[in-house]
Amino acid sequence: MPTLTRFVTILIICAAIVYAAAFVLANFVQPTRVEERIELPIQELLEQAERRENASRPPTTALPDADEAADTAGDQDDTQ
Repeated sequence: MPTLTRFVTILIICAAIVYAAAFVLANFVQPTRVEERIELPIQELLEQAERRENASRPPTTALPDADEAADTAGDQDDTQ
């Protein structure tokens, strides 16, 4: 039993050290602010987006005009 007590005590001490270090970093260290500028290649990004959009679209098939559809429907009625 003494080895278990010793092991748990060491774990508690290690956890307390980690907690104390996190507390000190959170409360006493002030971060330095640095301005950062990132330039984005807008033209390349737009081209990539257009390529992705075109690749994700299913191929379209031409639909017959409304006049042609009416003509073929009329032809079908005559043959019956």
